[in-house]
Amino acid sequence: MRILAVTHVLPSPDHQTAIWSPPEAVSDDGHVKLSFMDALFVDRVPMQRLFFYEGPDVPPFQSLVRSLKSSLAAVLTVFQPLAGKLTHRASTGDVVVDCSPAAVSPGIRFVEAEYAGGIDDMRRVASGGGDEGDRDALMKLGPELDARQLPAPVIAVQVTRPAVGSGRAVVVAVAIRHAVTDGHS
Repeated sequence: MRILAVTHVLPSPDHQTAIWSPPEAVSDDGHVKLSFMDALFVDRVPMQRLFFYEGPDVPPFQSLVRSLKSSLAAVLTVFQPLAGKLTHRASTGDVVVDCSPAAVSPGIRFVEAEYAGGIDDMRRVASGGGDEGDRDALMKLGPELDARQLPAPVIAVQVTRPAVGSGRAVVVAVAIRHAVTDGHS
């Protein structure tokens, strides 16, 4: 696996009027308190989802990356807790999602990568087939999201293309904290 670029996606400034902020959910300091059930998942390993796309309809890699970044920026504007950081609020002892400008300003980690093999290798790894060594390769198809200490990001994205072959394929991977989202949402 070779990292091509690491950038950060911020909420889109073009959509600032659409920011998700129900008054009962966000405190004056920009914090969203987790429910009791959500707080149980703060220390869990983030969920990872891999989406494998292949075929002539897959756009060229850089075009796809631009489109995904633009879409992510629009989503972060509508639902800013994804752009926030899980943090500990010392005054109450709660773990909250900090959606303040300081917490959101670094943006979401967005990794562009290249897998050393071809489309067939990526398909085999992404589908879970193969040997024990493929687990390591499978984990590299997804982004790192450090869960060891707070404050910590809520989501990270990685887009990986094959290094070998002329066909079009890509794996779009998302790592996300279960304390902020459920299941496949």
